[in-house]
Amino acid sequence: MACRISELVIDCADPERLAAFWSEVLGYVELGRDDDGSIEVGPPDVGFGGPQPTLIL
Repeated sequence: MACRISELVIDCADPERLAAFWSEVLGYVELGRDDDGSIEVGPPDVGFGGPQPTLIL
């Protein structure tokens, strides 16, 4: 049975700035925001469950 990482959660003080950085570096787009201030970024046109993990900041 294979296992893979589908999302990575990173605790940070400024999720907006970190999301912009990782989106630029990895070519990711913003997938969503929660009321608690967290931002999810991931591959464009794929989202959660794709071949690359999404980042939740």
